[in-house]
Amino acid sequence: TPAGNSYLVGYSVGGPSPGVAASDLSVALANPMTIADVTVNGLALASSVGPVLGTTFDLVTSNVPALVPLAFLFAGDTQLPGIDLSFVGMPGCNGYTNANLTSATIPVVGTSGTFSLPIPNNPVFAGATVTFQSVAFSLATPLNLITSNGLAATLGY
Repeated sequence: TPAGNSYLVGYSVGGPSPGVAASDLSVALANPMTIADVTVNGLALASSVGPVLGTTFDLVTSNVPALVPLAFLFAGDTQLPGIDLSFVGMPGCNGYTNANLTSATIPVVGTSGTFSLPIPNNPVFAGATVTFQSVAFSLATPLNLITSNGLAATLGY
């Protein structure tokens, strides 16, 4: 339903069930739930145009949960096949870049933030591929972080 969600609380099998005292789940859980952290769409990374030498390449991270108004952008030189990050406490998240080149903190306004990357006007960089991925704070995983899709960009003229 449009107003509902996929969580089920208080299920029991048919037949008599033991009586349980009323409790407030928002206080009882180790990581309290908040309505503000629910996102319909996952964290997304996009750019409107490809990177051209001598210009500025804008990378937009959107659908950032309203938990902390920051996102983090990682850049690397190798695209990964989507490494499952469950082993670090991020079930449902994947890694798409080796993140060996740089990282940046992106301020978020509303649910999105933009990072502008100046591309040097040097022909030595033509044809180089750079991979990007964003990370943001969220209560959706035990590590309290979620990842975006990956983005691979080849520098050109």
